[in-house]
Amino acid sequence: MNSIFTLRPPQSWMAKFRADGVWRDETPIHDLARWRVERPDGLALIARQFRTVPALG
Repeated sequence: MNSIFTLRPPQSWMAKFRADGVWRDETPIHDLARWRVERPDGLALIARQFRTVPALG
């Protein structure tokens, strides 16, 4: 039984999403690591806007 505060979907949904190709086990971090090996001289991320945020402390 899931609480209304549970953020994780039921296992049955997760299995369906993975079977349908909507979800995968890899994350964007895995993608970046793979791209680093596949294209070491390529760009990984391009920021369209640069903002500085003052440090707290």
